[in-house]
Amino acid sequence: MKPAIECFDELVSLLRSRKPALFLDYDGTLAPIVQDPAEAFLSERAKRLLEEAKKRFPVGIISGRGLDDLIGRVGIEGIAYAGSHGLELAFINGERKQLVDEFHKCLIEVESAEMELRCLSESFRGAIVERKRFGVALHYRAVAADQIGGLLKLFEEIASRHPHLRRSEGKKVVELSGTGANKGTAISEIMIHEGITEETHLPIFIGDDLTDEDGFRALKGKGVGVIVRDGPRLTEADYYLSSQEEVLEFLEKLVDSVQGKA
Repeated sequence: MKPAIECFDELVSLLRSRKPALFLDYDGTLAPIVQDPAEAFLSERAKRLLEEAKKRFPVGIISGRGLDDLIGRVGIEGIAYAGSHGLELAFINGERKQLVDEFHKCLIEVESAEMELRCLSESFRGAIVERKRFGVALHYRAVAADQIGGLLKLFEEIASRHPHLRRSEGKKVVELSGTGANKGTAISEIMIHEGITEETHLPIFIGDDLTDEDGFRALKGKGVGVIVRDGPRLTEADYYLSSQEEVLEFLEKLVDSVQGKA
């Protein structure tokens, strides 16, 4: 795996006569990870670069956040969004699509799991429950270290009572959500809807979390995966960036390398 900034010229050479189609995760990639997920906001620089990028090539934000929450935080028209790990999509023209299996059953299951997790969180100071349309997450970044093991054990007991929900984990967060899509299928759906092909564009996905590996796998042999990490880690990505600052530096270089409009 190679450093994306140092190898930027090599990456640009892959474009040939094509333009990039850029997909980015939100938390830990565009915005810093914070104790309270409600406090994770984009910097003005990040917003400015995304505004410039969308004028030159297609852009999509692929996140575990709920779709409306994601759109509200980014606040930029003319780009695609995928929320709830790909279960909810909003295309560049604003059209929406849901990929969740068994819609009504999923909502009932998520509501039940949310009630159980909220009861659980009351016994662990610092635990935060985040409800999404098709999922519910338990954040434990602010939970005392000696309490985390017990919290996660009880979470697994709750998860076992909801076998129709998918269990996933990220950085100090575990989640139960509906099935039917992931970040890789979200990228594919957006590409199909927007007419993005390997002949016209080079898809690039930048992400930092375990759930982003689905996106990296989806682009194997078709595009480029770039992981944001602060140390060695097993990954399907092709390149790496070391921080959110490097993500913005990479985005700035990519915008400057592409002339004209998307």
